[in-house]
Amino acid sequence: MAKAAIDLAPRREPEQERARQTRQRLLEAAAALLAEVGVEGFNTNLLAERAGVRVRSVYRYFPNKLAVIVALAEAMVAEWGAWFDEVDDLADPRSDWRAIWGRLIDAYVRGIRALPGGTAVRRVMHAVPELRAIDQRDNADLARRVAHNLARRA
Repeated sequence: MAKAAIDLAPRREPEQERARQTRQRLLEAAAALLAEVGVEGFNTNLLAERAGVRVRSVYRYFPNKLAVIVALAEAMVAEWGAWFDEVDDLADPRSDWRAIWGRLIDAYVRGIRALPGGTAVRRVMHAVPELRAIDQRDNADLARRVAHNLARRA
């Protein structure tokens, strides 16, 4: 029997400012909860309580707890993408690629540790198959960028 697909898409994007703030508050609470209780202890009841909303408000934006974590992971991936802007410097043959690469790794590690729930989300991205795809896509994008810039270096 085929495994049923899990709905991971957000229910809808908020249009009003208050709704956007509620969604953001849910994501911030999710990050804090993941850091505290891990994916095993994370649930929509705890999330609603932490965010100061009713459980139905969680379900207004997300179909399930995994969809909340997916939205959080995607937001974090978008944020840490900017940490790799220096990768374009790899194209300059006069640059020390080892030093650039070291700075990129350091920036990434510092950034993940500084993001509320960043380390917990990284852990979950490796543990949950649906999130692993986001991580693999992000890694592939970075690898293409690095390869492109190293090829330009020649």
